[in-house]
Amino acid sequence: MSLLPHSYFRFASLETPPAWEKLRQTILQQCLPTSKISGFNDPYECAPVCVGDTDIRGQNGASTAWSMLAADIRSKMLGKSLKLSEIISIYRSSLSVVCFSRRINSALLWSHYSAGYRGIALHFLPSNAPDSTFNKQSFHWVNYEKQRPFLSSDVMKYYFDTTIENPAGAFAPNSLGATELQFMSAILTWKSDDWSYEQEARLIVPVGQDTVKIRSDELASIIIGPRCPPEREERIKDLVEQSGLKVRIAQARLSQTDYSVEIEWR
Repeated sequence: MSLLPHSYFRFASLETPPAWEKLRQTILQQCLPTSKISGFNDPYECAPVCVGDTDIRGQNGASTAWSMLAADIRSKMLGKSLKLSEIISIYRSSLSVVCFSRRINSALLWSHYSAGYRGIALHFLPSNAPDSTFNKQSFHWVNYEKQRPFLSSDVMKYYFDTTIENPAGAFAPNSLGATELQFMSAILTWKSDDWSYEQEARLIVPVGQDTVKIRSDELASIIIGPRCPPEREERIKDLVEQSGLKVRIAQARLSQTDYSVEIEWR
């Protein structure tokens, strides 16, 4: 997945004090608040179909692109005999995400996530710099399917029961890497195609990491919603001025010809 030249957007309602505090964190501290997967409103999040009832005994596991993210989770499993559903529950309770959309012109997104067009959208442009949080290990696009993913207990047992003695940073054999990718995709980046209008991308981090630091040049602009009250817009501009960031203020408007939202880049 190539991150550039993609833009990513986070919608905000700004209807409550906590929403304003999150915006303050983002603009003044360049920190994005995280959300626990276990607290999502979609009951199918992190809920693949488990096939088989084989006991799986956690070992050190493979060294793959996901290893840094999953290391603490795997340590909780060491020496335990668990069902696949129990392992998924451990992952579900151990990971948080920051959610973005690759769309800005969707009427549904503006309606659902910005309090009926009264809020804003934050526009991010990943830099791909070495210190950027938007890296290929933790930043992933969501896949949308009609069918829930299936995970085989026997296949997962092969993965979780296998100890690979690799030096730090080395990669496991392709078979194990592919199995881990299948597992992580099934629990983290697989949703019903009913949600496909979101075109979601996710920054995945361990639970306990309440915020994610971004580079100051990765917040490119703030897009004011079509129905955002003027006093709210002024308050946003004050925050940008306090931050000293070079952030463009843009205006979203309802299209005069179709069912979309158009952006006026000032």
